[in-house]
Amino acid sequence: MNGRRRDPRVVGGLGESGPRGASQNIDSARRIALEERQSAARREKLRVRPDSPPFLRVEAPSGFSYRIQLRGDAGGPHSCDCPDFEANRLHTCKHVERVRTWLASGRARLALEHRRQALRSRVYLHFGDVIEPRLFGRPRGASASIVPFPMK
Repeated sequence: MNGRRRDPRVVGGLGESGPRGASQNIDSARRIALEERQSAARREKLRVRPDSPPFLRVEAPSGFSYRIQLRGDAGGPHSCDCPDFEANRLHTCKHVERVRTWLASGRARLALEHRRQALRSRVYLHFGDVIEPRLFGRPRGASASIVPFPMK
């Protein structure tokens, strides 16, 4: 060696080992994966078109198209029926990122029924580190008082 002592917390240049270091590496990998999908959404020529409410369709020049389910405003949480959305555990994909950009741009002209359906309360599956049911919106109806709110 060149006389310098090696930090035992640094393993192969990946940063600290152990729970804290592993958490930082996971957070960093997650951030990079999100940035890759946002970059792909900007770079690729993806066209957003209305579908039956509360869905939008994102079409690629290759001919592939995927349905995005709108929930709420531009921030979502939206979902997509593409394989990457379910597999990556990020709760996003380039199609969802394209829709977010489109909705936030001011160019988006959604029909009243799309906006109404996007704001409707519903239970959905959140594909994160753990797949779990979540509630979007506020519970309504006769049994609403038994639902703990706010849910995750």
